[in-house]
Amino acid sequence: MLAAVLADTRYPPDDLPKLVYADWLEERADPRGPFLREWVTAMQADRPRPVAPKGMSACWLSVIGYTLEAAVHRLGYPVWSDAVLRAARPGVLVSTKPHTGKPFPTGASKVGGLPDLPPDAEWPEGETGPAAFVAQWNLEELAASPVCRPLPKTGLLSFFIDLLPFVEDSGDGITKVVYTPTLNGLEEREPDNERAEENVLRECQVEFFEWLTLPDTSSHTLSRSRLPAGALEEYDHCYWAWPSPPFRHQLFGFPVPIQSDPTPSPPAEWTLLTQLRGDVNAGLEACDGGAWYFMIHTDDLKEANFKDVLTEFQTG
Repeated sequence: MLAAVLADTRYPPDDLPKLVYADWLEERADPRGPFLREWVTAMQADRPRPVAPKGMSACWLSVIGYTLEAAVHRLGYPVWSDAVLRAARPGVLVSTKPHTGKPFPTGASKVGGLPDLPPDAEWPEGETGPAAFVAQWNLEELAASPVCRPLPKTGLLSFFIDLLPFVEDSGDGITKVVYTPTLNGLEEREPDNERAEENVLRECQVEFFEWLTLPDTSSHTLSRSRLPAGALEEYDHCYWAWPSPPFRHQLFGFPVPIQSDPTPSPPAEWTLLTQLRGDVNAGLEACDGGAWYFMIHTDDLKEANFKDVLTEFQTG
């Protein structure tokens, strides 16, 4: 039910999923139910949109489409609004902060530190030695979000990057995604040589935020809408002013490109698995503020095949 609501950000929307969701919330005395119904009714009658009650989750308001629709309504539905409303898709934003105190539970989501791997797992190799461990996502934690429904419900996704070529801008370093289906038997692993120990990032705890993501003007999705240049320029200003929680990394949704859309062609067959950016908390350096985009083919995602993930690195 939530997935149907999140998938429909059009104006006017398909009312049924949102109204069914409103019923479900009202049956549980959730104040979001009456608000959601009032908003849908206002859209149907083209009346002023209700103001969200103080304290209502900004993340929830974003992913159901309220924040975006209310914004374009205030702007008088500019030329670009229909294409953007139809294209918008939810993602999961990731913020970090340095971790101090008790050790992380085995398999917990984190950025930096040491990875949790099976004893017999091989550490991915880069051009100059073992690649650096950058992040791991606990899939059971992410399963609580309807945005992450395409992922397996259990296990761990771990991301490794051969950082030296990227930091020194000296070549194409390797990247690898390791999928561990179960958390049983995992152990915290140290790099296999002294040089690799220099690449160990500072351990950071993470916080996930569901948020509605928008295509930027280079997006393949938006380019098919054939918007005039003036409309794209106007939208570009709104795109960069689009509010979001402070975040460094992202799962699903539209990538935030530095140069151009990193999605391979045909774009309908590819999904942003994770976007990793330079992170001062973790000490993760990316040449000139760059970002890594891990893109997975839709068929591979359905089959939980993470061996053929494509990575693009962009820098300013």
